[in-house]
Amino acid sequence: MLQTFLRRSNHDRSCCCCARVEHALSRVVTELFQEKWRAISTSDPLKSVVSGGALASSMAEVFMAGYQTAMRQSFGFDGPDWAAFCVSEGADGYPPVTIN
Repeated sequence: MLQTFLRRSNHDRSCCCCARVEHALSRVVTELFQEKWRAISTSDPLKSVVSGGALASSMAEVFMAGYQTAMRQSFGFDGPDWAAFCVSEGADGYPPVTIN
């Protein structure tokens, strides 16, 4: 929405106010997708991925639906928040990062 307006106008996209508005809109869109996806996701991973893809309005949302379904199936995560998986590998002879 804002991106379309800025593309059609000669407005400087780097101005501080536009960057803030664009960030806020992006966050709202992500939160809305999260709520809608959570409402339609099921215990069947195929149905969750397909319905999430159908609901998505961007490739990023398609990825989020697939990633969240994989996280929930792989690790039994069923909370309301997004899940993320991080792996740390040692580099240059240092051990990997661990959390106690």
